[in-house]
Amino acid sequence: EQTEKVRLEVEKLSGSLKTMDTNDISGKDVSDSASKLLDFSLPKKSEDDFDAHTSEKFVFEDLRLNGIGWMFVNRISIVGACIGCGNTTNLDLESGKENKQWCAGKKCSKLLNIVMDPVLIHESNLRKGFLIITDSVAIQDITRISSLVSCFECGSHASVSDIVRGRITVKNCFECHNAMRIFFQDVLLQGLSTQVESRQQKVFKRKQRRDPRIVPGKPLPNEGTCKHYRKSHRWLRFPCCGRAFPCDVCHELEAACPETKWATRQICGYCAKEQPFSKDKPCLKCGKTIGTTKSTSHWEGGKGQRNQEKMSSKDRKKYSNSSKKTASNKHNRVGNAKKKLQAKAKKQES
Repeated sequence: EQTEKVRLEVEKLSGSLKTMDTNDISGKDVSDSASKLLDFSLPKKSEDDFDAHTSEKFVFEDLRLNGIGWMFVNRISIVGACIGCGNTTNLDLESGKENKQWCAGKKCSKLLNIVMDPVLIHESNLRKGFLIITDSVAIQDITRISSLVSCFECGSHASVSDIVRGRITVKNCFECHNAMRIFFQDVLLQGLSTQVESRQQKVFKRKQRRDPRIVPGKPLPNEGTCKHYRKSHRWLRFPCCGRAFPCDVCHELEAACPETKWATRQICGYCAKEQPFSKDKPCLKCGKTIGTTKSTSHWEGGKGQRNQEKMSSKDRKKYSNSSKKTASNKHNRVGNAKKKLQAKAKKQES
């Protein structure tokens, strides 16, 4: 019976494209507590519009809803790069609202215009997410997600903020105290149009010489390495800001976080698969080693090799204080020692 009520409510919401109020949901088919709702704008994109869209569209990987009738994304934070100059910027987007701002790059006067349109998500439609319509920004990463959800038990609505990848987010209903749980592994980019992608690749090749986007199945810029850690092929996602960086040093230099927290997730530099953080385990998808390998030199940031048998022959510490170290015989071949040897050889000949 409760499932049927949720189904009827989803059908009613899917057919409405205007702002919801208490007059729109009166009736016996919808739950009684539905009159106690938040004022919000319904998603303007249907499932068919989502499938037919050719620009950037994002889907949830392994999305699970427990105690939730339906949900849709109403606010996100993204990291994007300007198509004109490649300058990276942070943008906050709300559902259905057009975001306009001027690019902050040097000698660039491009207007960054971007709109986020979500899709209504329920148990029969878990593989959808939201659309991002833009011709001036290349979406690099989704850092924060907030959504509006409906309680499965009483039908009342609540806002859930800061939904984190790979971790269960719990929100208790204000009416019936039902626990509403949301879980997903990652947000994946799909369906980029050929025209937009070719234009982005051309600009990035000329300006940045790399594509800054995190696209599943494609390698990260420089295969996840940076100037601080050239053997670490991964990016780390820090929970303090939600952004991904090649290392902790890059995070401290670029992010203005008041408190730095340890990274809990990582992104493979070879295939861009996001997964829980691991110190030395290979990637879950491609199987390649993405962390620092076994050290072969003495230093390497304090984590280097100390076994002289396994050290590189070019390491100056390999033969330090060792019996295998050769001694110089130069003092017997030059100067007075050489003259004495020559005189001794003459006496033996005579």
